[in-house]
Amino acid sequence: MRNTLIHRYLTEDIRTFQPLWDDQDTPLQVTFDWGSMIEFSDCNKYTLARTFNEVKHNTKVIVEIGVARISDPKFKTAITSYEQTSTSVLLQSKLPETLYLGIDMEDRSFIHSYAPNTHTLKAKSEDYEVVLNKFKELNITKIDFLFIDGWHSINQVIDELWYLDFMKPGGVICYHDTNHHPGPTKIMDKFRPEYFEAVKHCQSENGWGLGVVKIK
Repeated sequence: MRNTLIHRYLTEDIRTFQPLWDDQDTPLQVTFDWGSMIEFSDCNKYTLARTFNEVKHNTKVIVEIGVARISDPKFKTAITSYEQTSTSVLLQSKLPETLYLGIDMEDRSFIHSYAPNTHTLKAKSEDYEVVLNKFKELNITKIDFLFIDGWHSINQVIDELWYLDFMKPGGVICYHDTNHHPGPTKIMDKFRPEYFEAVKHCQSENGWGLGVVKIK
C-alpha cells in the first residue's frame, strides 16, 4: 500500500531505509536547545487560523489526527493549556454546522462539549477499517480540511496519505512539526506539484513549524 500511495501523491520515495528514521519518532540530526522549543507556537496558531478561515465557509468536514495533547511527561515542552493546541483553533474557528472528527490513540472525548458537531475516535490513524466505520457512521464521504499531528516517522506519514483519497479539490492539509521531525519534513518537499501547492511556515522561529498543502 505504501508504494501505491507514494506513486500517487509524491514525486519520489522519501523512505531512507534506515529503521531508526522510518519506524521511530526520531528527530533529524540538528543542533538546538530542545528545552526551549515551543510545542504549538503563536506562529503555528496564527498560520492555522488564517489558513482555516480562508476556507471555513466551504468546509463541511474537518478531520484532525492527533487531538489536543495537553500534557505529556515524556517531553519538557509539553503543552499546558488547551488554548495552545491546534484543536482549540479549529473548534473555535469552525462554523456550528461543520463536522469535526478528531482521531487519537487516547480518549479525547472531553472536547465534545467545546463546540457543536464535534466527534472523536479512539484509534490509531492507520486502523483504516475502524476509521472507515466511523466515517460511515458520521456520513463522511469527503474531507475538506485535514490536520495531521500524529506519529512522525517517515513510514507513518506515508501511511496517512491514505486520507488524501477522501480530500476534495480545493481542500487543505496541514502538517505540524515540519521543521525537524523526519516524516513531516521530508513529505512536504515531495508532494507532486501538478496536484498540490505545499508551503512550510514558521521556519525561522524557535518552534516545530507548520506545513500547508493546498489541493489544486
